Amino acid sequence: MNTDLSLLLKQAERLIDTQLIAILRDENLSAEEWRVLDILSDGEGRVMSDLASDAVFNLPALSKLTDRLVARALLFRAPDPDDRRKVLVFISDHGLAVYRRLKPDIEASGEALLANVSETRIEQLKKLLTNFIRDARPPQS
Repeated sequence: MNTDLSLLLKQAERLIDTQLIAILRDENLSAEEWRVLDILSDGEGRVMSDLASDAVFNLPALSKLTDRLVARALLFRAPDPDDRRKVLVFISDHGLAVYRRLKPDIEASGEALLANVSETRIEQLKKLLTNFIRDARPPQS
């Protein structure tokens, strides 16, 4: 059994994404696009830098992805009412409808994936990963 951390994390991500992609296929959405819709589904707009941080994207990749979702009318951009120099990205009504239609199937898929894993183990994994991410970050200068 290979215990290389990066490989194990990639395998876990692929296991989750494989089921996610199957659900998103009919809407022609990628897992990354879904992640952006999921983040924006709270109705709060985000500046691109915050959205990139939340979605774990670099800005150029997120800009291209956002352009695609705007072109499909799933997202829209609007000036920040507090600082008109900034642009916020929001989920559109159409994007929210797509999100709400897919969310139950995605949640059910996640539950099925974890059906044989105890709640205690899931919570342990979340805690371990949260602590790992916090502790492994390089110090800020």
